[in-house]
Amino acid sequence: MRVSRNECIELLTLVFESLGFDQGDYESASQLVVCAEMWGLEGLEALGDALSGQGLQQHKAVRLIEEGQGSAVIDGRGLSSLLCLRSAADLAYVKSLSVPVGQVTIIGCQQRILVLQHLLNLGHRGVACGASWWDGLDDNCLHLLDVVPGNSAARPSYRVYRFAPGEIEAARAGQLFVYCSSSQQAVSDYQSQWLPALGEHTRKIEPAEMQTNFDASLVAGILVEDALWFDLIGLASKMLVPTSIQSRLGAGD
Repeated sequence: MRVSRNECIELLTLVFESLGFDQGDYESASQLVVCAEMWGLEGLEALGDALSGQGLQQHKAVRLIEEGQGSAVIDGRGLSSLLCLRSAADLAYVKSLSVPVGQVTIIGCQQRILVLQHLLNLGHRGVACGASWWDGLDDNCLHLLDVVPGNSAARPSYRVYRFAPGEIEAARAGQLFVYCSSSQQAVSDYQSQWLPALGEHTRKIEPAEMQTNFDASLVAGILVEDALWFDLIGLASKMLVPTSIQSRLGAGD
């Protein structure tokens, strides 16, 4: 089925509230999922993975475990990016004010594709930024998500590269790197310095295609699998108060 952007955000807000997200966090989480979906990055699929795992546990607080002048390391505690990226992008921006490129590393972060909204927020502020992560030791894939600031809007792009077995350092698997700078050239130089030589990409979504995906979602709505939609409705229904004589008497007050 297809649903409007607003309808999807409203339902997801109820879902995250029913899961125990704090006020403000459930609105933000719904925006993260819908943003990734509208730009063509399977945000709803990432949400489904999060719901089937253990990454949405509110009681696991992330913590800052290392900090330098231009970098920081956060322990994500195995949580979904819906929970462990709340301030990582802003922290990377603060770090970039004193060095050419500010970087924040999040260890143990799940559903990392949902970082897009945070990057776009920086891009709208005129900041060049990006995120990279390894898919895991089995897949041997490197994901690059870049946002280039423009005159009127930020322009995202997405690439995936596959490497031979053994080329991924075990310590880097499961980590998300968020980086930003006032200079796009500085970000490009940073990627060339710290990332391995990039070979043939296995997937690439250029800014124009991502914009087309976003525009199509606005016009035609967001495509949601029926099974997932009804599962979400079931979760959201926990936040709906059954009608009663007392609630009817209070309606309109």
